[in-house]
Amino acid sequence: MNTKKGFIVLAVLGGLIGLMGCSSSSQKQTVQPGQQVTLTGLMQQGSLSATSLASYGTGMHLLGTALANYKLYCVTFEDSPVGAKGTADNSGKFSLSIKSYTPFGCFVLDASDNHVADLLFAGLGTSSGTYSGSIMLTNNANVGTITVDPSTGMAVVNVAGVGGVAGNNITGTAFDPTGSWIFACTSPAGDPVYSCPIKDIPPSLYLHRISGIFSSDGKRHYGMGVWASAANFTVCGSVEGIAVTTGTAGKGPGGQTITLDSPDGPLQFAYDNVWQAALDSQIHNTFGACGAPVTLTCSQVTNLQGWGPPSPPGTPPPPPWTDPQCQQLCYANGFEQIKRTLSYCIEDRNYLWNQYGMQNMPFSAPTTDNNTPFIDFDGHNPVGRFMFGELIYSSDTTGSEVYTDYRIDSLFVPMTSGGGTSYTCPINGVTKLAFSEVNANTLVGTVDQYMTLAAGSPTECTNTTIPNNYVLQDLKGMHMMFKLTR
Repeated sequence: MNTKKGFIVLAVLGGLIGLMGCSSSSQKQTVQPGQQVTLTGLMQQGSLSATSLASYGTGMHLLGTALANYKLYCVTFEDSPVGAKGTADNSGKFSLSIKSYTPFGCFVLDASDNHVADLLFAGLGTSSGTYSGSIMLTNNANVGTITVDPSTGMAVVNVAGVGGVAGNNITGTAFDPTGSWIFACTSPAGDPVYSCPIKDIPPSLYLHRISGIFSSDGKRHYGMGVWASAANFTVCGSVEGIAVTTGTAGKGPGGQTITLDSPDGPLQFAYDNVWQAALDSQIHNTFGACGAPVTLTCSQVTNLQGWGPPSPPGTPPPPPWTDPQCQQLCYANGFEQIKRTLSYCIEDRNYLWNQYGMQNMPFSAPTTDNNTPFIDFDGHNPVGRFMFGELIYSSDTTGSEVYTDYRIDSLFVPMTSGGGTSYTCPINGVTKLAFSEVNANTLVGTVDQYMTLAAGSPTECTNTTIPNNYVLQDLKGMHMMFKLTR
């Protein structure tokens, strides 16, 4: 609706209310869908951590200087997205106009329009540890202080109880996106935030929604798995791994119970805490680094040639790998091979890896995979499932979820005289997915992924002079608009 016409309509409504003998000051304004409303707030620099996001949902944060001349850039989730931008003054205050009853997501840009942070909305999910990538305004809204941390690429604002903000706003039946979708990147050229990656764009996705009643509030909540394909979902048992045993009793945040709307069960991993046994029965030793023929299984690989890890420059060579270390190297190589097939549902474990093979076993190896919570921040993720989290609806047709991840890159830096040094680069990742239904066969939305190095990481992790520094590639993250069709 045209803004000027909207004001005229409201003025007429106000006059009619006055004629009826009611005080207009005691009445709430009626905002029509599509009418321009105002989003205001304050942007200040603060400290946020990707590994402890939960503490920022409701808590107080140490803030730094106001982010004068920084901009909040918001984009509506429509078939033809509309952008809105508000520039902060010297005190950090900003204001922008955007369409009401239209879900949108936001980003923080610096004074030169460089992207510095993605905005997450706290206070709409099950707990302070869940976030929404989008909100919808039903009236003018002041969201208060947005904590912006350019060092991590994150910004968080708590919108719980803020007037004019709609989250979990389901008035009828929430749209269920479950099914197979064809994926296409639609990012416009020249956009200050979005672009289409050169590679790693999935040709298709399989979305699977799950829902249940939480004991904490007696309300229905939703979760969604984003899978590479329906085949990946099927081979893992056609479940999200919520229930300990097949049934409708699941485990939720804080140990509460979830009464699921449909039966679920544990993910059918090919191996669990005895995962080596599955590889022992197959020929997977193609690495050949431990002196054994490639025809042997992993359990038969031994350190016959005294093969050992690389030594740092100027230091004596370390002892050769032991037989168990060589066998672990074989297991890791077998894991890399087997996860590329659809014959197994396996857990996406975290390895320290470089050109010499695996330097460590997984940094965490759960003894059981049956304790996956409804909102999974613990890495119990099968290969083939990109993300899983709480699906928070801004309206009947729009939802979003945020997924956190932690992994380790091992950067090997070769020396001109031979040999080299390995550096451990822990990476924190946050992925935000938001979408809106155009019709039953079309979804539009955005996917945003930002990666940051954990505090105390070696400076070599971000050294631009190191050839083929793939850690830098991982840290670039990704921002793109997409369209899903079926």
